[in-house]
Amino acid sequence: MTELWALGAWDLSELVRGREVSCRQVIEAHLRRIDGVNHRVNAITVTLGEESLDAADAADRRSRGVTRSAPCAACR
Repeated sequence: MTELWALGAWDLSELVRGREVSCRQVIEAHLRRIDGVNHRVNAITVTLGEESLDAADAADRRSRGVTRSAPCAACR
């Protein structure tokens, strides 16, 4: 399987909707990617990791598989 951080919004929403992955797993994958490469590219100055994980947990609880938006670096 392709890394979650490399997938587009449509593919991620399909995986979440199909309960193949949780919203939390998607966010965790993106946060790991940010941690892994941001020191080289310095593209993200503030990472709202805990807030993002809390929102993902809430989305998982509410929808149990339906996501309303994809993770994005410039959402805030």
